[in-house]
Amino acid sequence: MKPAGRRVGFTLIELLTVIAIIAILVAIIFPVMASMRKRAQVAQCISNMRQIQQALKMYKDTFGVYPEHLLGYRASNTCDPAPVAPDVTFLYPNFVKSLAIFRCPNSPFPADPPSFAGARLGGPSGLSVPGKCFPRFDSYDGQFVPIGGGYELHYWREWQPWTGVGSPNLRQLIFRNPSDETVVTWCLYHAGFTGDTPRAGEMAQVLFLDGRVKSIPAQKLTDWTQVPDHNWQVNPGN
Repeated sequence: MKPAGRRVGFTLIELLTVIAIIAILVAIIFPVMASMRKRAQVAQCISNMRQIQQALKMYKDTFGVYPEHLLGYRASNTCDPAPVAPDVTFLYPNFVKSLAIFRCPNSPFPADPPSFAGARLGGPSGLSVPGKCFPRFDSYDGQFVPIGGGYELHYWREWQPWTGVGSPNLRQLIFRNPSDETVVTWCLYHAGFTGDTPRAGEMAQVLFLDGRVKSIPAQKLTDWTQVPDHNWQVNPGN
């Protein structure tokens, strides 16, 4: 008499059950991992900003003024084709040793190899006076709006002329002893955009002169930069 055969493998119902469990686990784990990755990127961006703030202090102690820009630029009448390197630098390489510090980890532009095709400031194309060509990967002098393609200037020593003692425009890096609440720069690469407008609830990171980095609604930052007075007069953290 032959012994009863043992069942080998899974039934269809068991297989479907296992697949369903895996799908549920994936649905739970992937968003958690994405959230952890985003938090890590924000933390690295904040670390970059704080290193820049320390470098600014050393630059000021050395030269008596804050730098014209953070990283640097290429003097050029055009940013296309891209120059291979900046010919004017400030914090780099004496105060910040690595180009990676100037790049937000969520930026789509690599620092190595550097991508220097970017925004031009001043010196309109075709004139004898060259403009300033900023590298694309530099996330803190300014940055490209992720979807809309525009460029925002985020670091500037003098947003507005001085109008008198006690005026709010003393919150600018052009002055000898600006307030600790002076905004140094900010980053929008962690915010989601619709066109060139941050979506509701998205946050941006703002670096203040005293080294604090605060998360502030990205839409507020966009509104803040579009009103000329706000660049220098209003503390966006209020």
